[in-house]
Formats: sequence, C-alpha cells, structure tokens
Amino acid sequence: MKHKGKTLIAALCAAVLVLTALLGFAACGASKESANYATYDEIETQSYKDLDPAAGDVSFDGDYKASFTTNESAAQADAETPAPAQSQEKIVRTFNLDVRTEAFDTYIAALKQAVAANGGYLEEFSVENGGYSTRSDRWASVIARIPAEKAEAFLAAAGENGVITSSTENATNVTLQYVDLESRISAYKTEQTTLMELLKKSDSLENTLKIHERLNEVNYQLENYAAQLRVLENRVSYSTVTLEVREVNRALVEEDGLGTRIKNRFLENWDALVEGLKDLAVSLIGGLPVLLPLAAVIAVVIVVLVKVRKKRKAKKAAKAVAPPDTTE
Repeated sequence: MKHKGKTLIAALCAAVLVLTALLGFAACGASKESANYATYDEIETQSYKDLDPAAGDVSFDGDYKASFTTNESAAQADAETPAPAQSQEKIVRTFNLDVRTEAFDTYIAALKQAVAANGGYLEEFSVENGGYSTRSDRWASVIARIPAEKAEAFLAAAGENGVITSSTENATNVTLQYVDLESRISAYKTEQTTLMELLKKSDSLENTLKIHERLNEVNYQLENYAAQLRVLENRVSYSTVTLEVREVNRALVEEDGLGTRIKNRFLENWDALVEGLKDLAVSLIGGLPVLLPLAAVIAVVIVVLVKVRKKRKAKKAAKAVAPPDTTE
C-alpha cells in the first residue's frame, strides 16, 4: 500500500510539472506571435504612451481612427493653482490724466520727448486746434505706452509745464490668465511633438491624413494662444497712459484752502468774462462783410418809410387847413 501511494504521488507531481511546462511554452509562443503580428493600433497607442501623456488622451478604434482630446481641463487646473511665492506676478497698469497748460506747444513737445526718453511710444495722438476765437480751444488726446518700470518717471515728466487736474490708476492682476495660456501652449506643443512622432510611424494613408488633420488643429490653437500671450505680455511690459491736455489762459493753483479756492473761482470767472468780450468783438468785426450791406439796406428802408410818413402827414395837414368848397 505504501509503495502504491508513493507511486501515485510521484505520478501526480510529474503530471503537474509537464502541465506547467506546456503552459509556459504556450505563453511564450503567444507572446512571440503577438509581437510578430502587433497591429498598427497597438504600436501607435504604445508609442503615444511612451511620450509625455500630459499632451492629451489618445484612443484608436477598429478603423484606426485617431481621436485626440487635449487635456485643457488639466491645464486650467494648473492655472488655477496658486503660483509659487517666488514667481513674479503679472500686473497690467493703466493711467488716465487730465492736464491743463498755459504753454500748449511747449507741453506737447516736452511730452513727446519724455515718451522717447523713457523708451515708450505713442499709440494714439491727436490735436484739435479749435476755432480762431480763443486760445483755450486747443486740446490734445494722447495714448502713450511706457515700459512698466519707467511709468513713474514718465508721470513725473507729464506734470511739468502743466497742471494735472485729475488722475486715476488701475492695476489688474493677470497672473492666472498668463499661467493658463502658458499651460495650454505647453500642452499643445507636447501634443504637436507626439503627433510628429506618430506621423513618422504611420504605415497607412488613412491614418496619415487623420494625423495631419489633428496636427493642423493643434498648430492653429498654438498660434492662437501664442498671439494672446504676446498681447498679454505687451500689456504687462508696457503701461498705458492716457492724457487729455487742454490749453488755458491761466493754470490754476492747487486748492489747499478757502483763499485759494476764492482766488481760483475769481480768476475763472474773470477769464470767462474776458473771453466772452473777445468773442463778441471778434463776432462783430468778423461779421462786418455781412453786417454792413445789411445795415445799408435797413437804412434805406428806414429813410423810405420816414419819407412816406412825412408825405402822409403833409396831406392830412393840407386837408385840415383848406377852406370849404362854396361853388354851389
């Protein structure tokens, strides 16, 4: 009995060993066959996974149709993550100034010189000369772009040769928008690289056309976001200063007390009266070519009316003095 039991156990062990060996050979054969007959789908998918998966998710269906979805949600999540403390914030600064000056031409020339001296440029510039009645009709509208680090120096220069009557400053933090654009550009660049690698391995016209189609979409998005980033960088690097400059006969003193306020109002009203009289004189003298003929016509009409009236009065007086008719 013992001998039979040992024989049975030995037979079972041998059977297990044979079965294990057969399964191992089968697995090796299947692996070799899979490697030898790997589909284009598997090669493409594996190649894409070997590269940076941050560019997006890739999937191929049975017709080898490539479907790419850019991981914009991940990029947006990265953009919403607070920036590290050492990273520089992106601030867009804009200034609006109202300026009054007695020396209009001198102020405009100095303003242009200050723009050039601070490395800026004029985005818009227009001068309105007004009419010929008063000097205070001239004004200028100026939009200057000044390097952000030179903005304070330019604002100081803008106060020379004139008086800044009002000023406003706005600062907009665009750091999250900036990071979001950079993340999207980085994701699309990674996908672009991946598509180029897939294009090199493509072995069918259908897949080549589909990869080209997606590559065109990625290139378009890259150009779009790159343009947005350039505009944003320009707004951050160059502050926008808008100036409304008006010429006046007398620049007022800053109102720091009751006496100064009274003085300013008196001078304003006096200037208004003087300008009004000047306008009246200019209107009268300038209108002489029209007024003189009109006055002559009116004078002739008055003379005629006076003569007619005198004749009527003479006839009435003659009838009242004449004796009654007694011929009957």
